[in-house]
Amino acid sequence: MILERGDILLDYNRWLKSYLRNAKHRGVSRNSMLIYNRVLNRLKLYIETQEEATKLREIDQEFILSFLEEFEEGSKNGRFSTKTKTLYIAVLKSFFVYISDNNDEFYTYEKEFK
Repeated sequence: MILERGDILLDYNRWLKSYLRNAKHRGVSRNSMLIYNRVLNRLKLYIETQEEATKLREIDQEFILSFLEEFEEGSKNGRFSTKTKTLYIAVLKSFFVYISDNNDEFYTYEKEFK
């Protein structure tokens, strides 16, 4: 699949649809699918409002950290537990590894999650 076709939001939605379809066919549990949807839809909302990245290639470690910080600040307590952060990072890593493994340009997000 082509990594980018244009607008970051259109590309993100295209990859999100592919990722969720793939997860469904791998037999991922219903609860896991709900978590994937929740985290990745929140990232989508962040992409819609941010002004840092205009292309998928511009999503880097700083972008991911900004997303997590903004979302954490907007939570009920103003902070996440370690388990919540770990869960969010695991979902994001899974999604971006999927993109890395399936784009035709061999672009990788490996360094973003070190």
